This record gives sequence, C-alpha cells and structure tokens, in this order.
Amino acid sequence: FTLAELLIVVAIIAVLTAIAVPLFVGALDKAQDARDDANIRSVKSAAAVYILGATKNDDSHVIFKPGTEKDSITNDLYEYYVVKATVKANGDISITSIKGQSTDPRTAAAGAGATAAVKDEAKAGTTSGDWDITAVLTSLDLSEA
Repeated sequence: FTLAELLIVVAIIAVLTAIAVPLFVGALDKAQDARDDANIRSVKSAAAVYILGATKNDDSHVIFKPGTEKDSITNDLYEYYVVKATVKANGDISITSIKGQSTDPRTAAAGAGATAAVKDEAKAGTTSGDWDITAVLTSLDLSEA
C-alpha cells in the first residue's frame, strides 16, 4: 500500500464513522426515552391501583381529602396526585409518596414562595439500575385504571 491509499482508506473510515455515530446516539436516546415513558406508565398504573383500592389515609400517602372534623377524612378523591416512586432494575415498583391536591401541579403557582411545576420525569437513582420516578396522575388516569 502506498501512503495515498492508506490516507484514502482512513478518510473513508472517518466519513463512515461520522455518519454512524450520530445515528447510534439518536437510537440510544430514543431507547432511553421509551424506557423512561414505560417506567412512568408503570408507576401511574401502580399508583392508580393503590388509590382506587385504598380504604384509609395513612401518614405517608395523603390520598383522601381532609374532612370537616379534626383528623377526619372523606372518601372524595383529589383531582390530581403527585406520585414519587422507585423502579428497581428487576421491575419492582416502590411508591414512596402519593400527595393529592385540587390544583394542577403541572402548572407553576404564582406568588411568593411558589413551588416549581411538577412534571413526569425519570432520573437515575442512587443504586445502580434503579430509577426515581415522579408522575402526575389526574382523575382521568384513575378512570382509565
């Protein structure tokens, strides 16, 4: 081989690599987005089953509206729920909190001390293979469960 032939081969390999790498990265991003969407759907389904099957309000899951009497609850369901959960690498779902609220948490509240809007998201957890999920359920999600 001459030096010119080797340079041409290296240039062709560089062009093919420049084309292939962005395609691979794009496919990898789509796969990760699909995984995140599946995890969020799984958490929403598990939370809907829990909410619809619950018979009491415990300290960790505020799923029923407070009643008029002190420490009493009503069976009225909230319009929105913010669910926090962990999806383990083996697919097990552990719901850490379900907080019901009457206003849409996906829209940021106005005024001083307002919290940021909540959105469906999946983040890598502290343990390898685990995902921390935040999901917003609406009454429509509960009617589909």
